Amino acid sequence: IPAAQGVIVSLIVKRADPAPEQDSGAFVQRVLDLVERETRRQGHPVPPEGPQLTWPPAGLAMEAEASRGRGSLIARKIAIAIEQLFGVVLAALDRRAGAFDPRHYRRQTAANTDDRK
Repeated sequence: IPAAQGVIVSLIVKRADPAPEQDSGAFVQRVLDLVERETRRQGHPVPPEGPQLTWPPAGLAMEAEASRGRGSLIARKIAIAIEQLFGVVLAALDRRAGAFDPRHYRRQTAANTDDRK
C-alpha cells in the first residue's frame, strides 16, 4: 500500500523494565491520538472506496508460499493468478459471482485495513 501522505512510519514501543505498564499504555495512546489528529482516515491506509484490483497480483509468491500446504508451489501460484484475474474481470464489469461481490470486497477491505496493529 503506497503512502497516502508521502511517508510511512513504523513505531514499535517497548516498555522499559522499571516503567509501570500504564505509563507505556498512556504513551502509546498519546501517539495514536496524535496520528488520528494529523492524518486522514485515522490510520486506514486504504482509500474509502477500497483498493484497485490489479493483475498480475503483487504478492503472488508470498501468498502462494503462505497458502500452499503440501501441494506444489507452482500449482498454487497458477491457482491464485487465475482467481485474481477472475476477480479483476468481475470488478471491471461490476459483476458478482457466487459469494464474491467486488463492491463489498472493496468496502470491507477499506474498513478493515488498519495500520495500527
